[in-house]
Amino acid sequence: MTISSITSEQNCNRKTHRLNIPIQAIIDNHSYTVEDWSTHGLKIKLSSSDFPIKLEVDDSTDISLVLPTGESSIVLQVKVIIRSIYEGKYGIEILEISDKNKRVLRHYATLAMDGNRNHIDELSSSLFMTNVPTPITEPIQLSDKEYKNIHNKFLKRFFFYIGVGTLFTGVIVLILFYNFIIISRSNGLISGNSKNYTASRDGSIKSIYVNNSQRVLASQVLFEIDTKEEKELLKALQEQQVFLNNQIKTTEFDLNVFIERSRIKELEIKRIDEEELKYLKQSYLVQKQTYERATILYQEQLIPITKYIDIQNQYFSFRENYNSVVLHNNSTDKKKVSTNHELFKNQDYVLVLQKELTTLRQNYQINKLKIISLEQQINKSIIVAEETGTVHNIFHKDGDDIEYLDKIITLETDRKAYLLTKLTSDEITRIHIDEQCLLYSKRTNKSYWGHIVGIGYSMTEGVTTNTTEISQNEIPIRIEFDDPSIRFHLNEYLEVYIINNSTIAKNILNVLPQSFITL
Repeated sequence: MTISSITSEQNCNRKTHRLNIPIQAIIDNHSYTVEDWSTHGLKIKLSSSDFPIKLEVDDSTDISLVLPTGESSIVLQVKVIIRSIYEGKYGIEILEISDKNKRVLRHYATLAMDGNRNHIDELSSSLFMTNVPTPITEPIQLSDKEYKNIHNKFLKRFFFYIGVGTLFTGVIVLILFYNFIIISRSNGLISGNSKNYTASRDGSIKSIYVNNSQRVLASQVLFEIDTKEEKELLKALQEQQVFLNNQIKTTEFDLNVFIERSRIKELEIKRIDEEELKYLKQSYLVQKQTYERATILYQEQLIPITKYIDIQNQYFSFRENYNSVVLHNNSTDKKKVSTNHELFKNQDYVLVLQKELTTLRQNYQINKLKIISLEQQINKSIIVAEETGTVHNIFHKDGDDIEYLDKIITLETDRKAYLLTKLTSDEITRIHIDEQCLLYSKRTNKSYWGHIVGIGYSMTEGVTTNTTEISQNEIPIRIEFDDPSIRFHLNEYLEVYIINNSTIAKNILNVLPQSFITL
C-alpha cells in the first residue's frame, strides 16, 4: 500500500511542495508513472519498460492526468511544458489547468493525505461543480448639473437596454433551437475495452508478474496461484500410478501363466481320454467277441450255464463302464482324476487373478482421472492474457488469500470500445435505437459521431456496476462510435449529446456550426 507524503528538497527552485501520491500521466497515448507532483508541476522517471517521451526541453503539449480511485479513475486534461531532462527524469511545469481541474487535484491530494482517496463521491462534487464567474459591475454615475448630459445618458441606457433585450431574445431563440435539436445532454463513460482476470480456484496468490499501466501481450503470464499442495498430491498420485501399473503387469503375467497351465492340463486330459477310449474300445470288442462265442457254446451245450452267466455278467459290467466313459465321461482313471483336480485348481486361480486384475485396472483409471484433473487444476493456476492490452488495475498482491472468481487484474484491451451513459425514465421515452449522438472529448478537444445501439440493463454485459452508478429511476444507454477506428482509454469521460433525428432539426443543424452543440 502506497503511503501519501509531502516531498521537500533543499536548494530546489520549485513553486510548491510536491506529493508522492500515485497518479499516471498519459503522453502520446502512453502511460507513465508520476514520481511526485503538485498543482504547478510534476516529475516523471522512465523505467526500462516505459516508452521514450518524444519531447525536448521547452516543448509544450497536452497530457492527461489519471487519478486512480479504487475500481475507477478520473482523467484531467492539462497543458504542460518540459523544463528539464536529467538521467531519465523529466521536470514538467503545468502551463494551463482549469480552475475546476486544479480544485479536483487539491481535493484529491487532501483525501489521499487522509487515506480517503478512494472516496470518489467526494471528488464528484468538485468534478461536476460548475464554474460561475462573478461579474464586476460599476455604478452608473449621474450628474444633475446638466440636463443634456442626463438626456444623453438616458438615450445610451435606452439603447443599451434595447441591445440587451435584443441579445436576450436572440439567446432565448438559440436556447429554443438548442433544446429542439438536443434531446438530452449527459456524460458518458468508455466501456467494453476491458477484460477482468479472476481466480480459477480458492487459494493464495503465488506471484503477480505485471505492474499497473504495463503493456502486456497475448499469452503473457499475468499471475499465478500457489499450487504447492496440489503438486505434492500429484507426485504421490503419480508414484501410486507407477505402483498400480507394475501390479497390473505382474498380475497379467501370473494370469497368463495359469491360463497356459490350464491349457496344458486340458490337452493332457484330452490325451488321457483318447488313450482310455482306445483301450476301452479294444477291450470292449474282445469282451463282446468272448460273450458272443460263449453264447454259441452255451447253445451247443459245450459250456455250463454258470460259466456262461459269469462271462455274460462280465460283459454287461464292462459294457456299462464303457458306455459311462464314452457317453458321460465318468472316467475312473486316477491320472485323469488328478489332472482334472489340478485343472479346476488352476481355473480357480485364473478367476481370482482376473477379478484382481479388473480391480487394479479400475483403480488405475480412477487414479489416472485424478492425475488429469489435478494437472488441469495446476495448469489453470497460471493465468495468461487472452489478448494484448494495458494493465488498468491490480486488486491483490503476492501472498493474498483469494476465493474462486475473485477479481485479480483488469486489462484495458485494444478492442473497440463503446460508451455507457444513463437517462432518467422520463428522458428515455424520447429516444430510440439508432438515434444519432455527438460525442465530445475535452482531452482531444474533438467531436465524434455515434449512435445508440442498446437501451436497458441487458446490453451492458455486466459492466454497469464497474463503470457508473445507476439509480432506480435511471436506465443505461449504450452508444457506439460511427468510426470503428476511434480508441479511448477505459473509464474515460466524454460529453454525450443525443440529437433529434427529425427533418427540421437536421436542417437547422446543417445551418448552424457543429460547435453550437457543444456550447
